[in-house]
Amino acid sequence: MLQALSLPTLSLIQDKCKEIFNKTPCQFQSLLCLWHLQRKNIISISPTGSGKTLTFWLPLLFSPTSIIIIITALNVLGDQFVAQLEEVGFPAVAVTAANDNDIIFLVSFIISKFGSLFTSEYSTEYMLRTLSCCYLQS
Repeated sequence: MLQALSLPTLSLIQDKCKEIFNKTPCQFQSLLCLWHLQRKNIISISPTGSGKTLTFWLPLLFSPTSIIIIITALNVLGDQFVAQLEEVGFPAVAVTAANDNDIIFLVSFIISKFGSLFTSEYSTEYMLRTLSCCYLQS
C-alpha cells in the first residue's frame, strides 16, 4: 500500500530547488510540482525556454521513489537531460536506438509496474530511488 506523501510548501519547493539545481523556480513551476505531488493530472503548455524541464525534475526532490519518464524526439535533448540530472546526483538514462535492447525495456517495465515494492533493503544503493528514463523516439 502506498504511504501518504507529506506535501511541501511552495516556499520549501523553491528553497530545495535552489539548493539542488541552483535555480529558483517560478510560481508556475512550484505549483506544477505541488500538483504533481498531489497526483493531479496536469497538462502544461509553455513556450521554449520557459522552464518546463525544471518542472519535470522538481517532484524528484520530494518523492524519493518517483520515476520520471520524459519523451522527446531529439537525442541531443535526452542526452542533455541525463547530463544535467547526473550532475546533481540523480541517476538517469536516455533510451535511444543505440542502446534500446530487451534488458533496458525489461528494467524500465519492472520499475514502472513494481517500483513501489522496492525498498532500500532490496535496491542497490537506492538505484531505483530516482531513476529518470528519457525515452527517445527514433
